[in-house]
Amino acid sequence: MQIIRGFDNLTEPFTNAAMSIGNFDGVHIGHQKLLERLVEMSRRLGGPAVVMTFHPHVRRIFDADSAPLLICGIEERLERISAAGVDACIVVGSEDRWMFAVEPVDYLRDVLIDRLGCRGLIEGPTFHFGRRAAGTAETLRHEGTALGLEVEIIDGVRIDLPETGEVEINSTVVRDLIIAGHVAAAARCMGRPFSVTDVVVHGESRGSSLGFPTANLEARGLLLPAPGVYAGRIQIDDAEHAAAVYVGASPTFADGHLCMEVHALDFSGDLYGRKLIVHLLNRLREDRKFDNRTSLVDQIRRDINQIRRHLA
Repeated sequence: MQIIRGFDNLTEPFTNAAMSIGNFDGVHIGHQKLLERLVEMSRRLGGPAVVMTFHPHVRRIFDADSAPLLICGIEERLERISAAGVDACIVVGSEDRWMFAVEPVDYLRDVLIDRLGCRGLIEGPTFHFGRRAAGTAETLRHEGTALGLEVEIIDGVRIDLPETGEVEINSTVVRDLIIAGHVAAAARCMGRPFSVTDVVVHGESRGSSLGFPTANLEARGLLLPAPGVYAGRIQIDDAEHAAAVYVGASPTFADGHLCMEVHALDFSGDLYGRKLIVHLLNRLREDRKFDNRTSLVDQIRRDINQIRRHLA
């Protein structure tokens, strides 16, 4: 997939491009449905399938304090968009904020059609675009069609979850499930487990002193699930290992700093400074304070046995 980082790096318009625009945070199954239809449209139009996405998040471009933490980083997002069969992705950043001041109809004509060579556009029902986000799916349907665009507005994907009942999947729903610790439900919405990617840093070496050495991820600025213990798998290079994953601030030791600690089952080796991908599969229990180290060690043993049964 061709990646174009910023409008200034787009040398010439595409020809008969089918396009879709959005944050695509998490690339959940609703996004996947849209991307599948985008590729189908591109074949019908005889041009490339092109996605326009935003990095940082479009809300962060204008107000960093109001922007949500991302479900996945930009590189993972691009990998998953590429895996869907998309030919090119334009990554819009802070330097392209001029485009958010363009009136909706001018945006369709001047930016999408003339500058990008867009011939077809496919979006969901909550799509907004142009100055003050005044353009809607209905604007796109009427004005876009009048300008010669092939327009398709697709319905969202709905799913019934034990934790919430029936919901229409969007990034906010997925993010809220993760924050609440419902990582198994989030996985159903994403079509894959929620994962955290970070570099292993030096911690307090407390896990080793307890008999369960851990890889410590500082995870600052990353979306983390609710504090607790999770069954997971970790990816190190091309290998996967079962893992017990703790998210919390170590209340037994009054650390106070939220972090992620990973105990890889049946693995030994030095992970300091290496990138670790942690897939969170299920939440076993909430975080809690223990009266003493012995009680904590006994609970860790029970957690690990439960994780082995779960992953078996």
